Amino acid sequence: MDSSAVLHSQRPSMCDDRVAVRGWGDLPNELLPAIAERLGLIDLLCFRGVCKDWNSASSAASAEIEALTDLEPWFLVYGENNSSRCTLVTGSGERYSITIPEMEGATCLASSQGWLLLFRQGSLFFFCPFSRTTIELPVPCQLAHGESSDHVAVLSAPPTSDDCDVCIICRIERRQDLELYVIHRGANSWTNHKLYSFPSRIECAAYHDGVF
Repeated sequence: MDSSAVLHSQRPSMCDDRVAVRGWGDLPNELLPAIAERLGLIDLLCFRGVCKDWNSASSAASAEIEALTDLEPWFLVYGENNSSRCTLVTGSGERYSITIPEMEGATCLASSQGWLLLFRQGSLFFFCPFSRTTIELPVPCQLAHGESSDHVAVLSAPPTSDDCDVCIICRIERRQDLELYVIHRGANSWTNHKLYSFPSRIECAAYHDGVF
């Protein structure tokens, strides 16, 4: 028998039912972190969304990117039709569309170094879009019963810092007074202050050199 014919007969046919088609999710777990560490920010976000195993394997790469201090500013555009579809815009104008379920129906009250302070349906929490980490906060009474558009917030530092203080200014409904709520990292309740000499509405807030 011709040797070439023997070799040909041993090759599996594309139509052979015994040939299994494996998905990307079947990659060996030890290979996934090595892939994640070589990805840029946008590719890493897409990598994390494939499945739970890929999400878990990329945690170290996500933490490394979050720790970088020389990244250019990014802008997050959200809220269109209260959907989870968002747009990431780089400082150079590049735009990337991405789905972030946590942003659906949420209002961003403040941000600091990649962390967002979100209010949604009576809940208040920190959220990092890159690692998808959330940190729940107690909800001030006035915020729980009011519209989030009436409130302004500012952070002294990201929530992972021991120096993180959160300040929220709320307008008291049907009155001209304002209420200021402050909470320090690790605390279980807010400190409340009445503001009588301020304008009836504050559009924004800032923190600099230890002062709100």
